[in-house]
Amino acid sequence: ALLAALGGGGGERVAVVGCSAGGRGLVAASPIASDEVVVSLPAASLVSGATARAELPAAVVAALEEEGEWCDHLPVMHLLMRERGRGAASPLAAWLGLLPRLDGAGVPPSAWSDDELEALGGTDAYWTAHASRGELAELRQTLMPRLAPALSAAAAAAPGGEGGGGGEGGG
Repeated sequence: ALLAALGGGGGERVAVVGCSAGGRGLVAASPIASDEVVVSLPAASLVSGATARAELPAAVVAALEEEGEWCDHLPVMHLLMRERGRGAASPLAAWLGLLPRLDGAGVPPSAWSDDELEALGGTDAYWTAHASRGELAELRQTLMPRLAPALSAAAAAAPGGEGGGGGEGGG
């Protein structure tokens, strides 16, 4: 399903299997020559900082890039959230449907309640979750004052939005 969702091919040469560490991976389903292409994906299926910046409104990209150390991650995160919000209308819908959702077991420990985190008591995961919370809070505090006006302006300028814009918006 992953290769099909991305528009790629692997045919009978590879198989998707569960990994002992969790998740899934590709393995060879038959002998492979050293120069043989086993999996190919179209470039259009790749999501990177560059592709996200090209897809997002310029004002949103500028606000995200002011953050510095997160300048490649934030445009990708924003693009993925925007596209997930578009649902089936998104060109990334098939791929996004394969990603874990942030509900149930898919919620990262940094989003757990204090009581839930206590179950991790003093483990590396406990301290990592607390550090992530702090970083996210700092990022939200510094980024949102710049990003909110850019998102509003992008939504207003988009076709069908407030004041003549709107559809996919910037958010």
